[in-house]
Amino acid sequence: MRSRPEGVTAEALAAELGVSAQSVRNYRAAGMPTLGRGRYDLEACRAWVRDNRPPVTAQGGRRRGAGRPAKVEAPTPAGGLKLSGLDEDDGKKDDKANLAEAELRYQLARAEKAEIEVAKTRGELLSRAECEAAWGELLAWLKTRLDQQAPERLTRQIVGALSLDAAAAKTVRDEVTRYMRATLEELAADPLELRQAMVA
Repeated sequence: MRSRPEGVTAEALAAELGVSAQSVRNYRAAGMPTLGRGRYDLEACRAWVRDNRPPVTAQGGRRRGAGRPAKVEAPTPAGGLKLSGLDEDDGKKDDKANLAEAELRYQLARAEKAEIEVAKTRGELLSRAECEAAWGELLAWLKTRLDQQAPERLTRQIVGALSLDAAAAKTVRDEVTRYMRATLEELAADPLELRQAMVA
């Protein structure tokens, strides 16, 4: 019996993180952990993105150099004597490392923004309003099929196949209608909640 592969695919990870597949590749190139063979540990990747993605500014963009700690001047020793430059050298190294990290985050943010714009241009990415409108149209179509047409059609087929009397036919119709309406109520819930219920 073949064991189930560990982790998730790049496509599944992109969907969970709400980014494009190209962004996942960019993250991987920037050091995001992988399990090998195109598989990723979802929680480890979420933690990496949370720690490495640039924070959003009040204007909605990524602030260059975000996450870089403020420089704190070390106090001079008593008597005003200046120690050797070891601490200063370490501080310069930290500054360079922070600057490189900030630059990496900035580049990742630019790449992700570009991917989103390309996806919108190609029609591969829909806005929330477009998704809600499409979902509403689908629910209206399903309501017509399941609430108005399906119960009557299924009842006729069941009654004809089993040669049921009028009382039994009414019971069948009521049960089919109840089940169809319960299904419609579930579909009318928030799509994200419905997806979680399907996975659970």
